[in-house]
Amino acid sequence: MVVGVRHLRAEPAKDPAAVATLAMDPAEKKKVLDDLDTFKSGKDYYARLGKAWKRGYLLYGLPGTGKSAMANHLDYDLYDIQLTSVHSNTDLYRLFIETTSKGRMDRHIEMSYCCFQAFKFVAKMYLDVDAHHLFDAVQKLLKDVEMTPADVAENLTPKSADDDAHSCLAALVMALEEAKEKKATGGGGGGGQDGKEE
Repeated sequence: MVVGVRHLRAEPAKDPAAVATLAMDPAEKKKVLDDLDTFKSGKDYYARLGKAWKRGYLLYGLPGTGKSAMANHLDYDLYDIQLTSVHSNTDLYRLFIETTSKGRMDRHIEMSYCCFQAFKFVAKMYLDVDAHHLFDAVQKLLKDVEMTPADVAENLTPKSADDDAHSCLAALVMALEEAKEKKATGGGGGGGQDGKEE
């Protein structure tokens, strides 16, 4: 094992539906999950073709974008690559060679910031709302501000017994507006919590 690469064993998902609650673009989510599920159930197909039943997935993105939920769905070996040990392109190349020597990367899956479709999924899941007059403001702000699905969900989580869909959506709009202002004044573009672990 080289410095910067930690081999982990995936823990089986405690809740098999956890990946179903993953907030990402619905079309991309379906495409990724179809690929994962087809491969997981295709051992006999690969054997019939005389091919090794191997597939590598590179999940990358900020904390809070759903990499852990996706990895738990796979229930395969994981490699956590710490880029803090990378000082040059050669170091990065060496890390990937060490990792890929144990399995190739067939799919690169970026777990990205929250888009409007993912926001609607989270709003339905957390607040049981399909539409609200603040949705338009959220849609506009998400075009200008980068916020992870986990941070959107945190803003939509009721914080008191008095909170309802309107107050939670208003809190999200306020957080997005603050992130937009911070971005405009040169304080960064994300509404996420940098360094937060998944």
